[in-house]
Amino acid sequence: MNQTYPIDNAEETQGLKPPFTREQLQADVGTVLITVARLTRWMFFRSDRNTSTPLLHLLGHPGEVGLQDALGVPEFDWESGEFRYDMVATTALAEDTDKLFDLAYLGHIDTDVADLCSESGPSWTSRILKDLHSSHFVAEWNEYSRCQESFWRCLQVYETAHARLVLEGIERDDLFMDWHGPALDGLTIRQLSLLSGMTEASLRTMASPKRRNPLRTQSDGKNTFVSTADAKEWLTAKRCYVPIKYTSRGGRVDLTRRRFNSADDLLQALDQRVRFLLSEPHDQETKQKLGAIAPGLLVHADRSYLHLDKAGLDDSDLMTRIGDALGLSGSLLALRAAEARALDRLRTVEREIHSLIP
Repeated sequence: MNQTYPIDNAEETQGLKPPFTREQLQADVGTVLITVARLTRWMFFRSDRNTSTPLLHLLGHPGEVGLQDALGVPEFDWESGEFRYDMVATTALAEDTDKLFDLAYLGHIDTDVADLCSESGPSWTSRILKDLHSSHFVAEWNEYSRCQESFWRCLQVYETAHARLVLEGIERDDLFMDWHGPALDGLTIRQLSLLSGMTEASLRTMASPKRRNPLRTQSDGKNTFVSTADAKEWLTAKRCYVPIKYTSRGGRVDLTRRRFNSADDLLQALDQRVRFLLSEPHDQETKQKLGAIAPGLLVHADRSYLHLDKAGLDDSDLMTRIGDALGLSGSLLALRAAEARALDRLRTVEREIHSLIP
């Protein structure tokens, strides 16, 4: 990246100290989303109707701000007091960035995003962040309401998470930031910088062959890199290595408080629960319980999932048994499944009604 901002070095710390707090990153996510809404406003502003309110609704804002066009006013930003993080916490950008923060700096791989690839949601988001950070629009709007650093910090989280995946040799053939640069059999100096907290200049100095114990590097044409084995050894010696731990937020399904808005929503949550349990030490027990319910219920492909169609959600006994096998309240899962199916049917009826209304 052409532009850099100062961060804290963590050369001699245990683990990797995040260069900014999670709270700062949450504010950055809000700023990025508002800036993207502004960009959309400039393209879709209409003289025949109000376009500001729908965009504000996308930001979780009620849209009643007493301004004719709030997004056209620089003062209407994240610091104005009009926004709270919970308004945007369920957006794709907020959820993905928060999980990747855990991966980047804590080494926690959420099983919900562990299959990051070049066609995943975070991959497309990383491209948008990269393009907008260096765009004329963001550079110009930065003069009115400082936003460029927010794009940079969000992108740094994505880059650091990507570097950790490369370090661990996870999904090397189709990483979610495959646009980042040439495929190398190791980490670039920038990636090692992100994982150590040290500057790229310091690392290049340490790689000088004139040093007593230089950082071992290799070359691929004009590209300099450090093999994953050498990088892990060096990070461990510097007390910067963060071991990987698999976790799952989605795997901890809260049936008491969470309402599933559709059958697809519930099926996705169940698949996340399955992947979470199969990553645990007692995964064989889960496999046996699901296998006892019905042969072929558990499918192993690129990702493990339940071979369960939407009609299966109507089977109260089946859902109860699946819930019990997954360590959930079976009876409550059966009710949530019935609720999700009812919401699907309600939407179908509403669409049919609207189709008959002139």
